[in-house]
Amino acid sequence: MEELKRAIHDTLARIARAREKPKPPAAKVSGPRTVYLLCDRPDRQATLPVVRYLRDRGVEVKLPVFTGEALELREANDALLRTCDAVLLFWGAGSEAWKAHQESDVRKQRSAAATPLRASLTWVAEPATEDKEFALQSAEPNHVDGRAPGSDEALAAFLRRPVELHLTVK
Repeated sequence: MEELKRAIHDTLARIARAREKPKPPAAKVSGPRTVYLLCDRPDRQATLPVVRYLRDRGVEVKLPVFTGEALELREANDALLRTCDAVLLFWGAGSEAWKAHQESDVRKQRSAAATPLRASLTWVAEPATEDKEFALQSAEPNHVDGRAPGSDEALAAFLRRPVELHLTVK
């Protein structure tokens, strides 16, 4: 019986020592590496300056899939939402209802994702609308007017911050 007790204590001590070994530090990631640039099809051309800006900084940019069968489109775009590090919602041609639907979809898909979003951004582009003006004037959280000087800095902040950020560009 004493030998069994000693064997159990020795095994528990080995397990405790193995847990105490220092783990190597995790690699630091300074910002999102894959950004899903969510836009309406008519806005695809207007997103080019943003796409170039992000790619010039080493970020992989994914755009929505616009052609194919409805089910294929839904599955492809849902997969993009679930696997990206960050989402940039480009609000240009889309209505306020379109924006609200996209934001809801992002929340729903990300709740099923293995990892949380590192950053989220709402980019309000032309054309100017009453809804966009209200969002800016009411200081909707984390919205930035991208037409104004300094919108590049807002994109840079989006890439630096591992937190939720919304950017609005008219």
